[in-house]
Amino acid sequence: MSNDASKGYKFTLQNGQVTSVSEIKNGRVKFEKMDSDETWSYDAVTGQVSKTEWDDGRMETTLYSDANGDGIFSKVGKSYDTQKVSVNTPVTQNSQEGYKFSVTDGAVTGVFEIEHGTTRAKSMDAGETWTVQANEVIKTEMEHGVTETTVYADANGDGVFAKISKSYDVGGTTVTTAATDLNGQHGSRDGDDLQGGDFDDAYHGEGGNDHIDGQNGDDNLYGDAGNDSLTGGDGDDILVGGQGTDDLAGGHGSDVFDFNALSELGLGQSRDTIRDFKSIDTDHIDLSDIDANPLLAGNQAFVFLSSAPVAGNQTGTVWFNQGNLYISTDADSASEFQIAVVGVSALTAADLVL
Repeated sequence: MSNDASKGYKFTLQNGQVTSVSEIKNGRVKFEKMDSDETWSYDAVTGQVSKTEWDDGRMETTLYSDANGDGIFSKVGKSYDTQKVSVNTPVTQNSQEGYKFSVTDGAVTGVFEIEHGTTRAKSMDAGETWTVQANEVIKTEMEHGVTETTVYADANGDGVFAKISKSYDVGGTTVTTAATDLNGQHGSRDGDDLQGGDFDDAYHGEGGNDHIDGQNGDDNLYGDAGNDSLTGGDGDDILVGGQGTDDLAGGHGSDVFDFNALSELGLGQSRDTIRDFKSIDTDHIDLSDIDANPLLAGNQAFVFLSSAPVAGNQTGTVWFNQGNLYISTDADSASEFQIAVVGVSALTAADLVL
């Protein structure tokens, strides 16, 4: 599977109101839930659709635009109203989350992240430019040929900044997208701990036994080699464990657990584990990039069996039994690969991309 390069959205509009939302991923269209706490609106002047929702004690607004008029919208912006404070969630020093900056003669000299009440210094890479404007700090950097700008604001003047927007300048057009690894981070050959934030992140663990937590946003998480632990968090995430024995948890949202090669699969104690799989959230296990029958030319699709087979040639079949998804690629009735799906009593073909 590509890393979401064909992602987009379609909306049904009736009398100027958004009545349904569909997401397009890799050519597949699926309906998205419109939660009760979301407000969707359409601006006939700009042609943009906006979604507003209350999330983690602040108001989050996401903008979608149809740049070429083909009816497919892309996500072009996300912002947060940090001045709104939930009366049910008092903020204390120990529970603060955000950023602090050291500023000398108007220049940012140090960056610190506050997480779960703990403050730690963050590196300032050579390609980053940090500026101070009024009560905002702005970071600009070049990533993969794209100029990325992140804005941090201190709304209440307490010295703790929140990340309020991120944008990308692509050929003079400012967009925000999860389609490419624009704000991604790569690990090393050792075990790494990578953590996302409020935006659409893409992280690669590379080698080692890595822990990657996407947190908020629609994230693309890649464990690569090693025995990795991937957690999507909130948002519609894609989790690719890669080689090794991996532990995958999608979190909230419509998540895809993506397997791209037989070398990423195991059997018994070496099998990957999927946690919190929810059909009601339209989670999917994607096997479509794996050839179900290597003896035939091309990429053959798997066939889902409603029950475990007892005999016969089961080449290219998958079935679910007692908490495990079984995968067969040869001529006997036994499986060569397994994926553990914790807490699930049944799967159907609709839960899989074959």
